[in-house]
Amino acid sequence: MFARYTLLSGMFALGMALLVQGGQAAEKSIWPQVVQPAPQILGLMTTLVPQPLVCRGNECTADLASYCLQPDRGEPWPGHPYEAALGSNVTLVGQSSDGSVVRIDATAYARFTANVAMTAVRVSVDRKVLDDLGVSQLALQVGARVSLLPVPQAGDPRPQSQAEIAQATGVSRDMGVEFFEDGGPVGVTARLNAAVLTQTPKNDRLTPGERRRLWDKAIGADLKAAASPEGLQQSRRTYEACLEAMDSGIIFSMRDCIERRHGGMVRKRSRELGNTLRTGW
Repeated sequence: MFARYTLLSGMFALGMALLVQGGQAAEKSIWPQVVQPAPQILGLMTTLVPQPLVCRGNECTADLASYCLQPDRGEPWPGHPYEAALGSNVTLVGQSSDGSVVRIDATAYARFTANVAMTAVRVSVDRKVLDDLGVSQLALQVGARVSLLPVPQAGDPRPQSQAEIAQATGVSRDMGVEFFEDGGPVGVTARLNAAVLTQTPKNDRLTPGERRRLWDKAIGADLKAAASPEGLQQSRRTYEACLEAMDSGIIFSMRDCIERRHGGMVRKRSRELGNTLRTGW
């Protein structure tokens, strides 16, 4: 009797396993993974001063302000990988123990991913790079007219064409300078916001005292001297509005608040750039 029960139990378990596997296979066939068309090429704003990277765990990261160069393509999902266009001037700046400055092309070490849709990207460098270069800290300097291209994905139904890339990194990128990098308040504010986001961890684990010191910690003397008064005022206003909302219990994430306000401002200016690009100015 016991043997018969064991046999039946085994057959039942085997049947259930086959049923589950069949269901999983059916689910995969019914819901195949869909590769989305390549998102927008982005313009990476020049840094007013080299942006320090913050090291947490095995990775050093910074947030950088960006904007859309292709209004007819979709925005990137957070985490979508990007790479600097050929010839981009992106430099890692480090300081060695003897005080000497080390400068090296960042493209061999840095990874770029979309962070706040098309309005900010995150740059990541392995922490061991500090030891490889013999430096105690790292910063990233973004030169003029840098463009970020979405990393090609297998099965992309609408990959970026060479003509699109040439247009986005050429004429469109030049126009982007006038809209974001001519010293106007939106571009300056965006870069200051990115500096604040760099100092704000993803998990938002900041004490009330750390939140109150956040803006001054992110906006050092060199950055403050390089920024315009209007940009400083607008960035400070964004920070203080989010700080007040946190203290009042209206919101629960300082980072999310800054990202949303930053994203709204850059997206509005990007639409104006997009309209200009569509009409051929």
